[in-house]
Amino acid sequence: MNPHSRMVVVSLAALLLWPAALLRGQSGAGETRTTKPGTGRNGARRAERAAAGAPDPLAEARRATAISLISSLADEARGFRDETLRARVQAQAADTLWEIERERALALFLRAWDAAGQFDQEMARRAGNESEAERSMKRRTAIFGGVWNLRGEIITMIARRDRALGEKLLAELQSEAAARQAARNEASAKPAANSLYNDSLYTDEEHSQRLALARRLLDDGDVSNALQIADPGLHRLNAQTILFLTALRARDTRAADARFATLLTLSAGDPTMDANHVSLLSSYAFTPGTFISVNRTGAVSTSSQDDGASPHDLAPALRVEFFRTAAQILLRPLAPPDEDRSTSGPAGTYFIITRLLPLFEQHAPSVLPQLRARLAALAPDTPERIRDGRDARLTQGMNTGAPAFDSLQDALDQASRATDARARDQAYASAAIAAVAKGGAGGRAYAEKINDGDLRRRMLAYLDFAEAREAVKRREVAEVARLAHAGDLTPVQRVWAFTEAARLLEGTDPARLIGLLGEAENAARRLDAADPNRASALVTIAARLFTIDPARAWETMGEAVRAANGADKFDGGGGRIDFTLRTPGQVIGGGVSLADSDLPRIFATLARADFERAVTLARSFNGEAPRAAATLAIAGATLKDKSKPKA
Repeated sequence: MNPHSRMVVVSLAALLLWPAALLRGQSGAGETRTTKPGTGRNGARRAERAAAGAPDPLAEARRATAISLISSLADEARGFRDETLRARVQAQAADTLWEIERERALALFLRAWDAAGQFDQEMARRAGNESEAERSMKRRTAIFGGVWNLRGEIITMIARRDRALGEKLLAELQSEAAARQAARNEASAKPAANSLYNDSLYTDEEHSQRLALARRLLDDGDVSNALQIADPGLHRLNAQTILFLTALRARDTRAADARFATLLTLSAGDPTMDANHVSLLSSYAFTPGTFISVNRTGAVSTSSQDDGASPHDLAPALRVEFFRTAAQILLRPLAPPDEDRSTSGPAGTYFIITRLLPLFEQHAPSVLPQLRARLAALAPDTPERIRDGRDARLTQGMNTGAPAFDSLQDALDQASRATDARARDQAYASAAIAAVAKGGAGGRAYAEKINDGDLRRRMLAYLDFAEAREAVKRREVAEVARLAHAGDLTPVQRVWAFTEAARLLEGTDPARLIGLLGEAENAARRLDAADPNRASALVTIAARLFTIDPARAWETMGEAVRAANGADKFDGGGGRIDFTLRTPGQVIGGGVSLADSDLPRIFATLARADFERAVTLARSFNGEAPRAAATLAIAGATLKDKSKPKA
């Protein structure tokens, strides 16, 4: 009997068993079940069979149904309107089936790869008219969390299961990337060396594809495969290489430091290395996750994934080698202006030396005279705004013990010197923001001094949400609840605050927890019916309720499905609250996620509690994306515990 026929027979058996099980699930849908799992006549029989090592027919039926569900979903996905969803669902179905039906899973992976390729080709066609600056910004965005292309996602799932196939498909991607780069080089001259984006500090498409794949494998804990994929690209010094080594160090310090030592050796002998490359190297050693670069016009670019992280505890010999390499590069003579092809130029070199000077004072004081002499020589060609030492980015991410720039005091000084109301309002807004950044509650006093009524109102609303986030960090439930009730928050921010307060109370005060979740439900219902965050909020509330009131959790999930069906853009991936504050002097943005608001998490829980009821609920989604996410979660949870490779 071939695998497909065997699957059909098993699925038919499952369907014969399903109606009775479904009736059992539905009969208890509206009442509280008091029978404990494993009790009663049927429960006792299942316990006896389990003790004897015999298979549980109901469990086997559920597994067969799960296989049938996921196979049907994979076939349905071929007709999905959303091209990205079409590829992703087929790949996720393949990943779930890999240990059960490997041949079928491999065919699904390749089908997903083809679908993703068609999408990528269309995106490449649309991007044909982009400017070089737009392409450059996309390359930078991709390094710090974006996705290069849809096949980049698919290949990660494939490589986890079959590294050889992953390498083969990666080579296919890189060949295409190299051809595109060659065509671009032929069609246009290389961007000027004083380009704002400093592309040489980041990466090209071909290199990024390799390290993006390796990073995803590393994040999954597959260090061995990640290194085999990454090693051919780790000899190139750029931001993505440093990000990968920083992440690797958290899992394998020796492997990361060995590769960093190789980078130091290569950099010392490379005449194209400049101050910005030294800044990249210093990120690995002293400011993990924080990148500072300065172009030749003096424009400072920053990116931080974990600002303020503790510096790595490098071995003494490796630290000495870093400072030797850094000094060698920073003290190289600069070319004349018309011949200078460095990314940093005099202004950038001045800034980076000034930034790293406290580190040299601590660890390599012998080269301080030469570095100070270099600063003096560079000063005439460096703008005053770089030389005045007032830029907060000079100390961003640093833990050197040197006094940091005090942005709060600077804002207050500006307020005292202001000669008109607009400048004074701008300074007090900056002071309020700086107070929040320090984690204090003094921002409200500064915001109250703002004369412009609209700016003052927006500033106070921003502060309420900022204070709620700080209170969550400090685990101050009463303060979070107070701000959720009385703060100037939007409905979705209020939902977030109530559910976070409930999360902090889990396991301690069920009655109060249920009350907070009731308040969260009321706030969620005030969200617009077309807002996808309404469904996400209700999913979060159901997840919180499930451990203390399962019956109410099921009811809330039913309401979440109805909300999802009323919101075109709900995809089941989880809710996010983004906020932006615009003042005359700056734009502050950020966001928080609605915890546990993604469908896979809650439907895996529901499937373990009541498989048939979870399946029925998943089928009630109108949207392709949420229905697929729920179905994959149910099947994955059902197959996970007992799935084994077929002989």
